[in-house]
Amino acid sequence: MGLRPFDANLVLAIVQDAARQGHTIQDADTIDRLALVRGREPTPRRRGVFVALCLGLSAMWALLLIWWLRG
Repeated sequence: MGLRPFDANLVLAIVQDAARQGHTIQDADTIDRLALVRGREPTPRRRGVFVALCLGLSAMWALLLIWWLRG
């Protein structure tokens, strides 16, 4: 989900605190507190590597499919 370990622990603490107070995750207060936790923003370089990896894997699968169909 793109959360750093600190942010993941913060989410756990918020949910545990809400449970101790008798609230559910759907309560407005809990939702407001969870909205303050931000995930890690993908850097342009990471996004580029991910896109390149997806394109490379797609090309590989397409070539394998063509090779298999031609027998």
